Amino acid sequence: MIEAGNIDRAAALALQRSLLPTALARAEGVEMAARYVPGHDAGVGGDWYDVFTLPSGWLGVVVGDVSGHGLRSAVVMGRLRSALRAYALIFDDPADALAHLDAKVHHFETGSLATVLYAVIPPDRATIHLSVAGHPPPVIVDPAGTAELISVPADVPMGMGRPGPARRTTVVDFPPGALLVFYTDGLVERRTETIDEGLARLRAVAWAGPPDDVCVALMTAVAPERPSDDIAVLTIRRTPGDPDAVRPAAAAAPRVLVDAEFDRAGVSALRRRVSAEAHSAGLTPDEVDDFTTAVNEVMTNAIRHGGGTGTLRLVRADRLVCEIRDHGGGFAASRYLERRIRPTPSPTGGMGLWIAQHTSHALRIESGPDGTVVRITA
Repeated sequence: MIEAGNIDRAAALALQRSLLPTALARAEGVEMAARYVPGHDAGVGGDWYDVFTLPSGWLGVVVGDVSGHGLRSAVVMGRLRSALRAYALIFDDPADALAHLDAKVHHFETGSLATVLYAVIPPDRATIHLSVAGHPPPVIVDPAGTAELISVPADVPMGMGRPGPARRTTVVDFPPGALLVFYTDGLVERRTETIDEGLARLRAVAWAGPPDDVCVALMTAVAPERPSDDIAVLTIRRTPGDPDAVRPAAAAAPRVLVDAEFDRAGVSALRRRVSAEAHSAGLTPDEVDDFTTAVNEVMTNAIRHGGGTGTLRLVRADRLVCEIRDHGGGFAASRYLERRIRPTPSPTGGMGLWIAQHTSHALRIESGPDGTVVRITA
């Protein structure tokens, strides 16, 4: 018999995935990338990110986190996301939009709490106007690689007692080549350290490079290996005048060892390449075998449930990390996420992900606008 808790978690995952953008808005003058990872221990919650263009040509950016976990938090998240999109069409000032969202929470979502960051970027992309409701401040990285937390007043979260003082909007310069990092607290919070340590690690890793590469680095070097809370990350870079952004020496760029597409016929050859690179990276024979087994199982799973093809990217940073992306869209993604919640052998679906999880240092499923990525750390 399937437990009610598992049904709720699966339903919440399906709802969350349906509400995350299937593709980030294409907007002239900026490049964007995003990642979403469900929490390892607590299941799913109410984290979300959103990007949308407004009729005025301004770009709306949202990152939020509804307190709690499970289906109820995911449902509240969906309501807040839709409501904020509607208020964004009415109110130009982010503070006004959040004030009305707070009134909606007080009246219709009694007992719910949420932190939200809402920002708008004008058509010339020269500034960013943002209002924060109890949410962690974003990071801005200038083209020279200096990363700083944006100094923005944090007004009270959504649903915190009676509506408090007027909410505020802060305007910050957004120079060409600069990069913004928006995130939820699951990225920087760990039980064994203060949040300041997590924020310092985030600033040390972020650089003004291609947004997708920055997302990879953040998920590799900043996010907990086994997150107990959901993680949402959104990176936005203003199109640089100089394409060669400088990365801090303290955070050397991950080196891509393999970047290739595969189908059923190409799995064996690609598995041998991964094994050879793992040997070259200094892994022990047992570690090489385990890592190669995990990669093989995930590639096989991607072919079986992901449209018959996939993409493999092997990166060497502090550890060896393999990213396998399927080409199967929502079906493969929902199957991966279900297995993420119930990492046990399935009598109907095989043991691929279960084996991969038990033969790797860490295995994570990331859901982003371009599909599902399984990340395996040696």
